[in-house]
Amino acid sequence: IYLNEQIEGVLIIARDKTLDKLAEIKIAQSEKKYRDLMDLANDMIFLVDTENQHIIHVNQKAMRVLGYTWEDLVNQPFIKIVPPELQFHYQNLFEEYIKWHKPVLEDI
Repeated sequence: IYLNEQIEGVLIIARDKTLDKLAEIKIAQSEKKYRDLMDLANDMIFLVDTENQHIIHVNQKAMRVLGYTWEDLVNQPFIKIVPPELQFHYQNLFEEYIKWHKPVLEDI
């Protein structure tokens, strides 16, 4: 702190970041558990962005069964993985989900 162009004191501001860091660690652990659970599932799982209907995550089982890579699927419209004769049906299911916010559980 300057007063009349001379140093008169020092101001130090400190913040304990321990709780923030612990929260970050817990979130990272939770995300890892979620990813592991999803990736090791015996079912095909796709996460789809409800705004643009693009795939944002896909698990290992889905890639193995469909023969696609992560790069082939992520950021693509979900309808890409649906057989043409079922696209209308699944597009309607997706729109119903968006409208009513209820999960859609159906075998493809």
